[in-house]
Amino acid sequence: MIEGQEISTTINIINEDTQDIPINIAKNNYLVDELFEKLQNQFNDSQLILKTLQNNLKILHKEVLKERKDLNKQILKSKKNKKKRNTLSGFAIPSQISKELSEFLELENENVKISRTDVTSRIIKYIKDNHNPLPSIKSVRRDNFFINVASENKHLVKILKKLDMSEIQRSYLF
Repeated sequence: MIEGQEISTTINIINEDTQDIPINIAKNNYLVDELFEKLQNQFNDSQLILKTLQNNLKILHKEVLKERKDLNKQILKSKKNKKKRNTLSGFAIPSQISKELSEFLELENENVKISRTDVTSRIIKYIKDNHNPLPSIKSVRRDNFFINVASENKHLVKILKKLDMSEIQRSYLF
């Protein structure tokens, strides 16, 4: 404010006729300082907004890159799956079969190509339809089990006696 005071005194010397000028200059200096301060605050606020926008843009860019990467992975997987589904390999490839096998499978045409998996499933179906399968064998389980214990293992022998296990035979070493 010292500079403002110097300006107002020099103006008083030049313009002695007007008395309102020093008051107006002081008000103008105050208004200029206030406007400058408001402008400084607005600039600081806009800088803060720009930093926030820049950080949000970075985050969004990272998310877009991640989504794009995941999408590319899904596309590659689907392309691989489509290739696998469309191409046959191994036993699934249809091949020419003999006349005898085509008669056995009761196929209309002797020159028909059929996959090995289809031949196997038709043979299994024929066996199930025309022959009685063997009955299932039930497993035999005994009610008790045997433990061989050396006579030197006195600790285990005591435990088995406490459990009321009956002794069938003894093992002896020579």
